Amino acid sequence: MRVLLIFIRETPFNAESVRTLPCGGTEKSAIFLAEALHLLGHEVFMSTTWEQYAAYRQQDFQCVITQDATLLGHFPKAKRVWWLHQFADAPYIQHGIAFARMFADQAVSLSVCQQRQFAEMLNFPSTLIPHGIWHHELAPLTEKIPYSMIYASTPYRGLQQLPQMFRQIKQLQPKATLTVCSSMKTYGWDQEDVHYQALYDELKSIEGIRWTGSLNQIELNQEFAKTSIFLYPCTYAETYGMVMDEAIAHGCIPVITELGALSERFPASGKTPEQLLQMVHYLFENPHIQLDHFKKVQRPVNWLEIGRRWHELVLAAD
Repeated sequence: MRVLLIFIRETPFNAESVRTLPCGGTEKSAIFLAEALHLLGHEVFMSTTWEQYAAYRQQDFQCVITQDATLLGHFPKAKRVWWLHQFADAPYIQHGIAFARMFADQAVSLSVCQQRQFAEMLNFPSTLIPHGIWHHELAPLTEKIPYSMIYASTPYRGLQQLPQMFRQIKQLQPKATLTVCSSMKTYGWDQEDVHYQALYDELKSIEGIRWTGSLNQIELNQEFAKTSIFLYPCTYAETYGMVMDEAIAHGCIPVITELGALSERFPASGKTPEQLLQMVHYLFENPHIQLDHFKKVQRPVNWLEIGRRWHELVLAAD
């Protein structure tokens, strides 16, 4: 099947850049899904610029996948799929819902809570297919550094919680360390870092914190491989949170808030920084505990399996 994925960005991206440069989860998922569908025998094309999009509009495709519903009407001969990457109250969703009602043949959501919200708020059904990871690209696991933690997300998703939290953690365990992999460079918005510079400087000044800024996929996997705890005091409602899959795949125990879709795949540690702090203390006091000790752990599946779900539930569906 000829499949076109449309994800237009100011800075074009491809299979190499999403691995070797800091990159957001949406861009990675688009590339990885395209790779999985290609491996399953589909003829896959990717549009990340308006120039590419203009050229592809002149061609015939059997399926078009995009998060921008306003573009779906331009491909009347194709099966048109709206791939939902944010919750129903996001501006691009609110802008696109009318176009989706007119042109989308199917919508695909990432999590139960996202799927439920679209049904309840917009009366818009969707097929649930999560993200995955490429297992063969994981970093080799090493011995975990005791009392080590990592924050790996953009600054507006919980970074402001870390200075006070880590100071309290250091009082409980002076050997505690925290690697902070965060900046707006993830989205190519380096100029936006000025708004967070005071927070960055404060974190850099705290003993035990190592600041790396945004890392590429290879570097981030290497950090996960040696770190014990994925510390994510999230204040942003994640529709999925691919980075937690990457952490879990490398044996990191998530300490996460009960917000968005994260707790669907791993038990949340609480709703407040204080409750997350209690979980960190518990894990420090019980270093033998590993991921398998928790009852509710969804280990991330390979992208090829996700591609098969797309094939069965979307591409080959009536």
